[in-house]
Amino acid sequence: NKYYILAAGCGEGYIESQIIGGHMLLADLSVEAIRRAKLRLSKIPHRKFMVANLENIPVKPCTFDAIECSEVIEHVYNPDRVLREFYRVLKPKGKLVISFPNEPLINFIKRIFIHLGLFEFLFPNVPRNMMEEWHLHSFDINIFKELIGSKWKIEKVIGAPFIWLPIRYVVSCVKI
Repeated sequence: NKYYILAAGCGEGYIESQIIGGHMLLADLSVEAIRRAKLRLSKIPHRKFMVANLENIPVKPCTFDAIECSEVIEHVYNPDRVLREFYRVLKPKGKLVISFPNEPLINFIKRIFIHLGLFEFLFPNVPRNMMEEWHLHSFDINIFKELIGSKWKIEKVIGAPFIWLPIRYVVSCVKI
């Protein structure tokens, strides 16, 4: 029985190179990112590649057993539409594993370092605000829970590097 995974917004395929097994479709809006992902993953079997907008994924409903989406949702124009597409292309009880930066906490920490006059010294070449990093949306765990609504059941929330200092969240959801 084949296990089908969508790597949504795969970029150059770094995270996907760490996922062993399954049949994987790697999708990204960038032609260059897909070209580089193909180079990185060319020796791993059962990998296909597609240039696609995650707001309109050109596959049949209920195609995938799982979706992996790492550090992407904050970059898309319409996160709600992307999540609706994920819901559409996932099989019943399919799993979504999604990560995103905790923007409010990151910006709060940055403001502390700016106030102390240490920001440029400690973080040269890092934008003062996360919205300067091509982020179109800002999330924390509560905003994300509102966004997914009642169509998803959250199985697990991991704060990285620590649950008490969640600079990033990794959330495992199941399609209800």
